Amino acid sequence: MIPVVRSSSSVVGMEGDSTAKPLALRVALRLVVALALLGGVATGAFAGDTIRVLTYNTHGLPAWIAGDDPETRFPKIGELVNRFHLVLLQEDFRFHALLRESARHRTITRGNASLRSACPICSGAGLTTLASDPVAFDGSWNVPFETCSGWVLGGSDCLASKGFQLARVRLGSGAVFYVVNTHLDAGEGSEDRAVRAEQLALLRRVVETRAADAALILAGDLNLNEAQPEDQALLGEFQQALGLANTGARARPGSDWLVLDYILFRSGSDALLELRGAGEDPGFRNGEEPLSDHPALFAEFVVRPVGAVGRAPVEPVEPVEPPYFVVEMPPSTGITAPVTYAPALDER
Repeated sequence: MIPVVRSSSSVVGMEGDSTAKPLALRVALRLVVALALLGGVATGAFAGDTIRVLTYNTHGLPAWIAGDDPETRFPKIGELVNRFHLVLLQEDFRFHALLRESARHRTITRGNASLRSACPICSGAGLTTLASDPVAFDGSWNVPFETCSGWVLGGSDCLASKGFQLARVRLGSGAVFYVVNTHLDAGEGSEDRAVRAEQLALLRRVVETRAADAALILAGDLNLNEAQPEDQALLGEFQQALGLANTGARARPGSDWLVLDYILFRSGSDALLELRGAGEDPGFRNGEEPLSDHPALFAEFVVRPVGAVGRAPVEPVEPVEPPYFVVEMPPSTGITAPVTYAPALDER
């Protein structure tokens, strides 16, 4: 476990798919939102922070496995992630030091170490979470998964002690929510899928214990293939159990990427998350080649503490083929690269 990172503190966030929550929780959250709106109208308050969230599997394997030059890729990745307030990385194994040379986030937390000390080629979770203003961590925990599938075949997942990072986040507005960064078991066999189901069950138990009805952003390489009905059934059940909505973040239309990576979210009792856009940042390239074997997916939210809300949140939409347009995201690195956005929901 990594030590708790302290800054300032408080609690929670919005309502995802209303059909996914138990009736009592849905009613309670609607009452909270209604009271928040009344408070906002009465006081004229309109507080909130806009945050950009990135999830990215960095493919940080040794060069002889990755089939490219990670020592060239990782400094570039470190520069590009500076455009985002909250960054959730997977497969950040061997080249983390190169990434840190150019990543300028105030807080960087690493996932759990290897649970197999007797295995010289085994690694830890490969998870890294980075945060910069207005995002500040108020506590963080690492939870390794209890199961894996495959040492040589099936994705060789047992060589890494996969798990998830859970952090409590406080924004400048006072809003508090939780964030999860995770990487589930790979592979397409029945054993692989059974392990993913067990990993999701553990993740659900911990979230229900630690975060309860709190606002939540959960993202990472879930290895749940959108084209596989069995995987989508697992995802749907997980979303329904935790009341999570899908931001719809995915690679640009016409790309060859499999849909394995997701950004899910919900609001909670103390904070509201309004989805403003989601998609792929195509700037994560080295010339014509991508910087990883996964797309760099992002979502942009406006996060408001309950009691400082000026208008009702827009309920998320999950388009099958979301429309895209290109805008320029002001980079903090001095590099300007186009970022592909789905239109803000109230612009559709």
